[in-house]
Amino acid sequence: MKRIVQITLSFVYLVSIIFSMIVLIKPGASIFYKKSQIQTHNLIPDENAFSYQFTDNFLLYNPTTILVLEDQKVLHPASLEYVRNGVNGTFAQKDIRNNKISIFFVPTDFSDPATNRHNYSIYIRPYLIERSWGGIVFLVLSLGLVGFFGSGLVDPRKRKVLLGSPFGVVRLWGDLVDAAPDATKSFFLARGPFIKYSVVNSVLIAFLYVFMEWVFIVTMPSFMEVFNLSEKVNIFLISGLVVTLLTILVLLAVFLLDFELTPVFPSFHIYAYNFPASFMATCLCLILFDNFTYTIFNFGVVNSRTLVRALYALVFVGIFIYILRKMATSMKSDQKPGPQRIRAITTVFLATISLILAGFSFNPENRAITQAGNYSSSDKKPNIILLATDGLNAENMSVYGYGRDTTPFISDLAKTSFLSENNFTNAPVTIGSEVAVLTGKLPFSSYVIYYPDTLRGYDMYQHLPGILKSNGYETVQLGIPYYLDANSINFKNAFDAVNCKENSTDSLSRWISGYGYDDEIFLLTTIEGRISDRFNHIFFIKDMQNPYTMVTQSETTSITDHQRLECLRSYLDDVKQTGQPLFAQIHLLGTHGAKFNPGVRVFSKNEKQNSDFMTDFYDDSILNFDTEVQQLVQHLKENGQYDNTILILYSDHGEEWTANNKIPLIIHFPKGQYAGTVTENTQNIDIAPTILDYMGISKPAWMEGTSLLGPLDPKRLIIAGAANEMEKIEGKMRLSQDNFNPPFYQFSNLIVTQCQNWYNINLNDMTAIKGVVVGYVNPCSADTLDTQEEIRGKVGTVLKQLGYHLPDNW
Repeated sequence: MKRIVQITLSFVYLVSIIFSMIVLIKPGASIFYKKSQIQTHNLIPDENAFSYQFTDNFLLYNPTTILVLEDQKVLHPASLEYVRNGVNGTFAQKDIRNNKISIFFVPTDFSDPATNRHNYSIYIRPYLIERSWGGIVFLVLSLGLVGFFGSGLVDPRKRKVLLGSPFGVVRLWGDLVDAAPDATKSFFLARGPFIKYSVVNSVLIAFLYVFMEWVFIVTMPSFMEVFNLSEKVNIFLISGLVVTLLTILVLLAVFLLDFELTPVFPSFHIYAYNFPASFMATCLCLILFDNFTYTIFNFGVVNSRTLVRALYALVFVGIFIYILRKMATSMKSDQKPGPQRIRAITTVFLATISLILAGFSFNPENRAITQAGNYSSSDKKPNIILLATDGLNAENMSVYGYGRDTTPFISDLAKTSFLSENNFTNAPVTIGSEVAVLTGKLPFSSYVIYYPDTLRGYDMYQHLPGILKSNGYETVQLGIPYYLDANSINFKNAFDAVNCKENSTDSLSRWISGYGYDDEIFLLTTIEGRISDRFNHIFFIKDMQNPYTMVTQSETTSITDHQRLECLRSYLDDVKQTGQPLFAQIHLLGTHGAKFNPGVRVFSKNEKQNSDFMTDFYDDSILNFDTEVQQLVQHLKENGQYDNTILILYSDHGEEWTANNKIPLIIHFPKGQYAGTVTENTQNIDIAPTILDYMGISKPAWMEGTSLLGPLDPKRLIIAGAANEMEKIEGKMRLSQDNFNPPFYQFSNLIVTQCQNWYNINLNDMTAIKGVVVGYVNPCSADTLDTQEEIRGKVGTVLKQLGYHLPDNW
């Protein structure tokens, strides 16, 4: 019986290594695809094509590998618009929701599939059948062959068998199979104590690592600020369980390698089983030391340059070797049963409690979250570009009547565009404002104003890019790491690419989050980012960026703005080739301040920038933005995309983070549609509903903005939220933990605008000040406007609807 098992395992091993080699060489081989027959009676005519609802397990199978075949001949993949135009022999897909995909295709002879007697089928490949996975598996399994031939060449008796005849390999393999049962038994008996020791150590250090990071994050402003203690502990334990499971997978790989390499490297196991725990312990040392030095001396890994980086790397390697040797020595020496038993009991206790909590937190209903309730098909699939520049006052733009000609090209563009004369932000800080733009929600609704605020629950899935993505768009965001990064803010199913990088990890984290573990995934993502940034920096793999420096140092700003626009042009060129529409949100920093770095100096010529927010330099930066818009439009025209692009120019807030200054909003629709001006008050959360209205997509109920393509209430209230006091932590600005107090928590002020009047309500003491918007166009009659008491009453009603409990002195 044992011999049969060994022969079977040997056969499985050989088949596996051959299989992995085929995957490595040719992952697109037809043998790897699952075939599903298309039932022609279920086809639905769709314009000049036919559609078919395809259902499968997309956790296992990769929808991006779908192929449509006609009589075993693959149809050509193309954009949905291309297929719907009736191009013969093409197919496309859309709407990956609830394990369903709509397949659109056109037969090669454009006849009805129900009558043309052709066979149509869908092929789809599993996720793991990829060249990268094949290479990894082949590499691991080939180590067994290395061990096999290595032991055969080292041992004189085996060498004689191996080289003695053409069938020496088969004979030696047979000898090993005969000896395998006894060898396997002795191997397990010998490795048992080592495996137990390494598992206990690895689990305890995994939980310790997560705990120390959890303590650091929970004791400073973070996304866990609004949780009670039990909820915070729950997040820690489940996060520790995830890291533990990943560590055990690594140990399993080490075990397999040990089994294969023991004949060649007898001492391999002594160090290999301690590698995961030693590496995590070393990373923890780096993190703790960096936290300490940055807190006390304001210096850390992020500030280090060439020599200091190399020193960090040498110290890291030294600590790792030291810990590894200490653990290996402890593994080989006799251990007292008392401490061993305590550690084992602690390990079992932590794992058991974490598994129980993970079971209670499991919530598959989260996966049913959808972007909007009513989608409608639309022939209009223009590119959509949201181009923002930071802190731009409309009053400094000549298109809005400024005396200096700061926007000559935008002024010409506005003649064929929709222009709002009185547009306002919904938050005087970038994060809160841009989240409002993308979600169509007030900050008081999404609870996002500034870090550590992040989207949570349904808010993670309710946003404009998600709606457009489900309607066939490629979605990209080009912002600033940390300060405007969709992944850091916790957008899910939103962007295919963020900051010029493919969002490859989004699908896995979104899948796990969809079962009720979104807070744990966000914590783990934060922890992973903290160590990977430092590790890559000290080993010269990738420079660690200081987000605060990127925003505040003008020299850095101009370079990154150029990179963002170059990246945008590259995406435009790509979708030009594929036919897929593009949605892109770009945030530039040239007008941010406090210092400016304009490429061409007209108004500040021969001046020195010896103070912050100098108007001449600010105006030159606006002129520079005007040039960037001109270059973008020129690229769109040269690419033939201009007449099929919605270009939206706006800003996140006014200069120096104001909410009561007018900011620009100019929308150029394809072929100059809806050109004209509107003087009724508009706001940034109106942008998303306007785009959906133009495309014929129903606005979801959760969007609070209003489409600007319809009539507007001239006296409606524009509401903005402002953050409490901020502080600098690890080179990053965050909300101060001391000011997270109910009932408004992170919000310190509420700014409400009605026509030309604005009111700033202090949410701490409920006092209010009143002012008039500078440069307001077409003001309302004073006797028709609400009084301050009426304004407060209407705002209070909005806050109550959003779930806030108003204080007695409201």
